[in-house]
This record gives sequence, C-alpha cells and structure tokens, in this order.
Amino acid sequence: GASQRPSKVIYDRAGSSIALASKDDFDWDKIFEGASWFHFTGITPALGDNVAEICLEACKKAHEKGITVSCDLNYRKKLWTKEKAGQVMGELCKYVDVCISNEEDANDVFGIKSEATDVTSGKLNKDGYAPIVGKGGDAGLADFSAGKSAITLGSTASLKQILQDVNGKFEVGTAYFPKVSSSDEGGVSIGGASLWALNNKDSKKLRATWEFVKFLISPESQAYWNAQTGYFPVTTKAHDEQTFKDNIQQYPQFQTAIDQLHDSSPKYCGALLSVFPEARATVESEIESMLNGKEDVDTAVQKMSDSINKAITDYNTVNN
Repeated sequence: GASQRPSKVIYDRAGSSIALASKDDFDWDKIFEGASWFHFTGITPALGDNVAEICLEACKKAHEKGITVSCDLNYRKKLWTKEKAGQVMGELCKYVDVCISNEEDANDVFGIKSEATDVTSGKLNKDGYAPIVGKGGDAGLADFSAGKSAITLGSTASLKQILQDVNGKFEVGTAYFPKVSSSDEGGVSIGGASLWALNNKDSKKLRATWEFVKFLISPESQAYWNAQTGYFPVTTKAHDEQTFKDNIQQYPQFQTAIDQLHDSSPKYCGALLSVFPEARATVESEIESMLNGKEDVDTAVQKMSDSINKAITDYNTVNN
C-alpha cells in the first residue's frame, strides 16, 4: 500500500469578491462607526496588491480614529514570498498596536529569530528575542540600520551614516541621552579631533596655516562640515547659514543633540579628555554585563562609579 501522504492546501481565491475589491468599495468611516478594535490577518494582504492597499487604508483610518489595530502574521508561502510579506506587513505594522505571531511566522516575515529556539521540539528561548548585537561601533550601527536592533547609542556623526544606510526603510527617531533617574544632573559633551600647527620658524607657512585655520572655523565651512559629516559646528554662527538650515530641515533628527547640548549646564559641556576613553570602555563593559544578566543595574552602576572615580583620582595624582 501507499505510505501516508502529507496534506496539501490549495488557495482557490482567484476571481473572488475580495480578490477583485478596490479601496473605493469600502466606506471606512461608516464601517468603523462605534468600533473600538480592528483586526486583520496576514492572509488578507497576501491575496494581491489591491487587497494590501485596502488593508493599509483600513489601518490608517482606524489609527486616525484611535481604534486599536491588531493583526496576526499568518504567513502562507503559497500566497507570497517572504520578501514580499516582510515588505507589505512591515508597512502595515506601522499602524498596528498588537501583533500576534508564532516563532515561525516572526522569522519568515520579519527575520526575527531567537537563538537556541527549536520549534520542532517546542523549546522557546524568550530571552533570545532581545539579542545583544554589540557595544557599538560599526557592527552595532550596522545591525541597527538593518533593523536587527531597536535602539543604539551614538554621536551625531554616527547619525548621518545611519540615516543614509536606512534610506527611508523605517523611521529613525532621536532622543536625549538617557539618565538613570530624572533627578540626575549632568549633560552631554563634545568630542572630536584636534589640529596641530608646528612652529618651524617659516613665517610664510605660519601665515598660511593661520589663514587655513580661519577658513576651517568660518561659519560657511562649519555649516558645510556639519551637513556632510554630522559633526557639531564649532561656532553657533554656522546655524545662520542656509546650508545648516537646509540640513536640519531635511534631517530634523540632528536638532535633538543641539537642543540637549544647550540644555546642559556649561560645566558639563566641555570636552572630556584625560580618562574619557577608559571611562567609556568601562561603561560599555558594565552595560554589556548587565544586559547579559551577569549583574543587576545597581551593581553595574556602582562598578562604573568606582572604576571611573579611581581612574580620575589616579590621573589627577600623576598630573599633579
């Protein structure tokens, strides 16, 4: 006899009313009258581009009316590809308050996968859905730009690269550098490189060097430098330049760092030299240990404080 055969599903929806529908067929104001919750399944937008547009229209209208929107991913490989599903559902989920999914659909549609999870054996590693993608640097920024992590810490120079890499695939928001508690004092600092001019007793070279420095720090040059790199201009007069204004208009995310700097006390705004590289490495290391569950928040903060204060004391002792 023949061996047992697997089930086979056929989606015979060609020519159906929903497959032939258009956005004009639905009066969402009337449909949503008195509604508090709207739910759709991932199978619906998979029926065709026209149906995906209908779903998007419905989600936007529900969102405007303050109606809770939910969906289940419900990926069906016979209806569309993983790439298409991710593209369409990603746009729809901008308006979704509650997204329902199992482990397989989350991976198939959005590429979200938890390490050490085995769906065949029923083993689920919940902590694996919040991976630590790195302490920063190029790898951390690349993971953020690829949508693999939800938040990253970086400078305004990093922000310009992020915006270019994301290229509109999703919205990039910026916020003040976080505090442990709202009562904490402090602020942000400005870092960067330095230019050194050597006095080699050549008056012409000395004059040329000074003219070059004046060119670099001019409002025009600083506005251009800021727009091209994301680094802070060294003079606030650059803010009056049209180049600077156009860049802020195109990338309003840069205004956040400027506002936080101006909201910081002057005593916190200077460049942090001396033990700054060591302090930053300590903070990165302790945060990583905390996120990996090796220590709690209080222990991590205390270790940071003890280590950095000791480094400052040692630095001051050595440098009198």
